[in-house]
Amino acid sequence: MMDRGAAQSFFRRIARGWRNVREAGTVQLALTAFLLCVALFIARYSWVLPDGSSPTPLTSEAERAFYDLRAYYSADLVEEDKRVVLVVYTDQTLIKARKRSPLDRGLLAKTLRTLDAMEPKAIGIDILFDQPQDEDEELIAALRGMKTPVAVAYAATATNPDDIEWEQQQYLDQFIARLKGSKARPASIRLDNTFGATRLWPDISKGLPPLLGRVMLAEAGEPATAFAGIKNKPAYERLEMRRFIDKHGLTAYTMNPHFPVNTLQLMRAAVAAQQIGVFKPYVEAMYACMWERALKMDDPAVFRQALLDAGLPADQLLELITTDAVKGGLMANTEAAVAAGAFGSPSFLVGTELFFGKDRLRDVEEEVLRQAGGTATKA
Repeated sequence: MMDRGAAQSFFRRIARGWRNVREAGTVQLALTAFLLCVALFIARYSWVLPDGSSPTPLTSEAERAFYDLRAYYSADLVEEDKRVVLVVYTDQTLIKARKRSPLDRGLLAKTLRTLDAMEPKAIGIDILFDQPQDEDEELIAALRGMKTPVAVAYAATATNPDDIEWEQQQYLDQFIARLKGSKARPASIRLDNTFGATRLWPDISKGLPPLLGRVMLAEAGEPATAFAGIKNKPAYERLEMRRFIDKHGLTAYTMNPHFPVNTLQLMRAAVAAQQIGVFKPYVEAMYACMWERALKMDDPAVFRQALLDAGLPADQLLELITTDAVKGGLMANTEAAVAAGAFGSPSFLVGTELFFGKDRLRDVEEEVLRQAGGTATKA
């Protein structure tokens, strides 16, 4: 409790403060109140005005500068990812094309054909085709003729109400629909340029295609690494892995030092193995090569030798994975998995019920028994 002397001192300060307020005068009080309101306004709307779209004069520029400065000095420095190449149209490119905005889609079609000849793993286009242009037929023909999987930017009015109008949405949907059956598929992006730069990752909204980066990774057979910068997550995953190994007696398991690897040829060969009736021995052999023998399975020579060691028809499988039928089959499988809700491996679909992760095997077993009309004993 506050003693009597402290209480008296407190109330004397209150009285003195109130006396100072009365002696300040109307003009000084009004100026103080005005400056306080300005400070609160700047604190709340330093980026953008209350309408949500107009940048706040002066302060928004300062905020942007300080934001970039903080990001520059606080963000972790990482090496450039050599797998990713940005194809950028410079001012010189646009000058030679004699068309600045919107981008000449005939030029884009030519670029896509050139890139396709270089045999990349995947191509992503972050340009929305939401308005008609004279070169649309040429671009659609180029996209439909691509041998390389292409992720085409898609956005919806539901998540971008300030940037896409109804007419734009209709044309974008029609454009995407004309790519059906090709290796071009939609991928979600989010338009957010309020602060002069897109700094927000798009939300993963139900009913929209997967994000552009994830589509490219999936098509290229590259894993999407999550929690890479979280200190305790990898350590716990190793602990959980060890528990799983001990529980199931997986004595031959060894961590593959080459992981993660590009699994594109492995997945295509799995489709080919299904076609010629050797799917089960193929899967068993490839998992053993990856997680028992610790081979570098994205090396073509290693992959071929692994097929031979397993007694599988190596030459036939390697020939089949280059065919459009196998490539299209893998794309169809991927699209079906995404449509069913899958987002990673291992995923298990029991009827319409989806389960993800090896730690859900017991749940999978119980669901199989439940759907079969049996019962499962819970641990």
